[in-house]
Amino acid sequence: MLAAGSSKRFGSDKLLQVLSNNKTVAGTSAKNLKQVMPKVVAVIRPGDARLENELRSFDIRVVVNQHAENGMASSIVAGIMASSAADGWLIALADMPWVKPETMRALKEKLLQGESMVAPVCENRRGNPVGFSRQWKEELLKLQGDHGARDLLINSSETLYKYNTDDRGILLDIDYPSDLYNKES
Repeated sequence: MLAAGSSKRFGSDKLLQVLSNNKTVAGTSAKNLKQVMPKVVAVIRPGDARLENELRSFDIRVVVNQHAENGMASSIVAGIMASSAADGWLIALADMPWVKPETMRALKEKLLQGESMVAPVCENRRGNPVGFSRQWKEELLKLQGDHGARDLLINSSETLYKYNTDDRGILLDIDYPSDLYNKES
């Protein structure tokens, strides 16, 4: 779970903001992910003790990305390195608390059934989280910049399994304070 962003557009730490369910953004995302993935690695930025404690309360392994300022790709690399023996990875974003566990479970199942790269699609738009089998490990470790794995998904679209869903949570992230209220379903 990627949680090392700087929240610049939000103006403060968006991941510790409380939603209408009385849980934090990161806590809600973590809870949903833990329902599907027994082993979760969260990647945070240095010095974020409150977020680290919040995530550890969900029995999540926390890894500090010492190069978080280099963008999302550096967090993906840190997460892959911390779980390098895994058979695959479901890369979720901590600022997307409305993704349904059922959607994540379906993506995980597609990977277990042999798909090498998976992404959810709602309303003809690709969303998150995205999943990769072990065969993509070297490519994931080469990622750079703030686009995460977007270019890898685009450049390998012929192998991307698109899971169609009505889960609008795959499209809803939190970038601005108004997103905390306007996007909840």
